[in-house]
Amino acid sequence: MAFPILSQDPSSPTVLQSLHSQNQIPKSLFAFYLGDNSDGELTLGGYDESRMLDFPSKGEDAINWVDLLSPAYWLTPMDSIKFG
Repeated sequence: MAFPILSQDPSSPTVLQSLHSQNQIPKSLFAFYLGDNSDGELTLGGYDESRMLDFPSKGEDAINWVDLLSPAYWLTPMDSIKFG
């Protein structure tokens, strides 16, 4: 799930890029489902709509896409965080 820039050989495709170019997955995309009191899940090639409570009514608008601070690490900007 790393970015090519972090690889020892940045010209080599990532696992997702390879799977997508071989038509093994529909998109070069992955998603996590973090279960509350159940198992979590990693989906390659897209996301599982059944795990999204708002998806039937909101469709793609049920997803909050967040820009990364840089295309190297999975860092996103935050204004605040709340637990509990």
